[in-house]
Order: sequence, then C-alpha cells, then structure tokens
Amino acid sequence: TWARQEQMRVVLVDADLRKSSVHRWLGLEASREGLSTVLQRDGHLNGALIKLSSVPLTVLPAGPETEHPAELLESSGMKRVLATLKAQFDVVIIDTPPVLPVSDPGIIAAQTDGTVFIVRAGRTQRKTVLQAHALLTQMNATVLGCVLTHVEHYLAGYYGYYRYHRYGSKPDDAPS
Repeated sequence: TWARQEQMRVVLVDADLRKSSVHRWLGLEASREGLSTVLQRDGHLNGALIKLSSVPLTVLPAGPETEHPAELLESSGMKRVLATLKAQFDVVIIDTPPVLPVSDPGIIAAQTDGTVFIVRAGRTQRKTVLQAHALLTQMNATVLGCVLTHVEHYLAGYYGYYRYHRYGSKPDDAPS
C-alpha cells in the first residue's frame, strides 16, 4: 500500500529463513539468492534485491533454507543489511515467522525502529498475543501496534445503529 499510494521507496524483506512464503504471495519463483545467502557473505546485497514490475516494490526474498537462521539474523551481516536498506529505501518491512515458536522475530525486532503484530481474529488467543508482546518487550523491541486480520464485517449492534441513521428511519423509542 505504501509503495502504491505514497510513491515511497519500499522494500519487503522475507526474514523467515525457516519457512519462507513471501515469494509465493508475490508469485515469484523460489530464489537461490536472498537474505540467507546475503548473510552468509557478511551482509553484502550483490544483486539479491528483486524489483517487481507490477507494483513499485522491491523484495529481498529469504533465499535457500539454512541450518542456523538465528545465528545469521544476530550477525554483523544482518546489521549491515538493515543499514544498507535503510539508506536506500524510505520504508523497510520485514516479514518474520510467528513470535513464540522461534527466537528469530525477537532478534530482528530488537534491531528495527518498530514492530507491528499481525493477529488473526478468532484464531489467535489473547494469551498468545500477551506472551508474544512480553517476549518482544523483553528483547527490547518497540511494539508500535497491531493489525487484526480476518475480522467479520458485521459487528453486533453496530449495523442497526448505522441503518437507522443512514436511511433516516429511527427506532420506536428514538426522540423526535
């Protein structure tokens, strides 16, 4: 959205080095080059970025799976990658695995300006979100907020209120 509406230089980094998915979302083939290979060569990008033609967005795919992703994400190479991307782009968005199963998201979050939770309505339990938030806070991450996905469009009680006022009719007990 930022890339399309704001004319900003935006890069999306797939930092899920265990089970990457960004390339599938965007219809890209699995790449031999990506964050894992960049980190193995100490953070030098060397052509690993992909510019999409359909939208003004640049992508750094995850690259091939690696044996020790947490170690790579904590490396000086990751700091170099983030510094390079921050200098080249207005917005750097980093997709990570879920917070609780692995340490990778906390490692990355501690190196960024802010973290936004993506929470699935009706599926992610409140206690899970609270645990994830506590873990990120413990790792010195700045939590900016939350995006709630898969929300039902109908909210009990809201539609009736909207209908009465939009169409000019009122409930029987409304003042004249």
